[in-house]
Amino acid sequence: MSFIKNFPQAIFTLPSGDEVVIVDIFKTFVMSDKTKGNDEILNKTHGVYTNKVENLSYELYGDKPSLYWTLLYLNDIDSFSSCPISQSKFESNLSNRYPGKVYYIKDAIDASRIIKGDMVILFTVSGTPGVTAWRTAGIVKEYDSKFRRVVLEKEYENSGATTGFSGSNFYNAQLEVRRQNQGSWIPLGGSYEYNPSNPGLVVGRVEDETDMILGIYQDGLDGRDISPYQIISGSDFTSSYDFAITGPTSGTVLYQITNTDPELLQSPLSELYFHTLRKSEVQKNTVANSIKYLSVERAFTLNNFVLDMLKTSFRRGREITIT
Repeated sequence: MSFIKNFPQAIFTLPSGDEVVIVDIFKTFVMSDKTKGNDEILNKTHGVYTNKVENLSYELYGDKPSLYWTLLYLNDIDSFSSCPISQSKFESNLSNRYPGKVYYIKDAIDASRIIKGDMVILFTVSGTPGVTAWRTAGIVKEYDSKFRRVVLEKEYENSGATTGFSGSNFYNAQLEVRRQNQGSWIPLGGSYEYNPSNPGLVVGRVEDETDMILGIYQDGLDGRDISPYQIISGSDFTSSYDFAITGPTSGTVLYQITNTDPELLQSPLSELYFHTLRKSEVQKNTVANSIKYLSVERAFTLNNFVLDMLKTSFRRGREITIT
């Protein structure tokens, strides 16, 4: 692919930390969305798994290496991580990228004093402070105000704890928050500090980060968006909302989610579609595993056009449309 020599160079950092010089073909011209969405000129192959675009190019174009770059442009493959991967590799990557745990505050109470970098420790509600009372802990990745939940970078369990939680998806555990100050972890105090005689913030529903709810819908992802603060009356979702920071009414969607084991949700919540991080990533992987490509004739025409274009002066970022 001789025309590649005309492109600018860039530094690419490998997962090992080593740096290599690469040809930066993505800072010169782009393929238009009109072209990438034109089913009349594009072919598609599904269920593709590969870690080298060159291998895929050989399957589609045979011994014509000058055409492999067209696959990169048409499918927005800009790094190794964008290449189509198998389901097993996808699951492994997903767990490695999102190893955290998600804690929902019971009664949907606002806990926005929690910030990234805080330490969260969970105690059994009836426990006594000490090494055998705390059950899990972790560093906060983010506090999500929409669902009033804490996302941990990773959850650590106390092997010396004498009591457990109500279940794997519903803890019913008191939360304590500590913030680092000059090398020490200091409790925030008030409802954010462990108090067995007068529990403050309590964690109810629990999810793996990969299963974290991103949105709630009626009739699937294309259906009506349901607000966590919408009030339910019987089996109907009303047009009323409750955003109280001390905890909305027990009739709101979020209140019922935070206070109920996911396996025990009742209608109408049990009939909703919960779009999760995992489902979102599965959709992306499915798209990535469907490769668009041009016929050999069109690919050669594009290749020759770009070769001619590189011999002239043109604006960087020029958009190319194929008809």
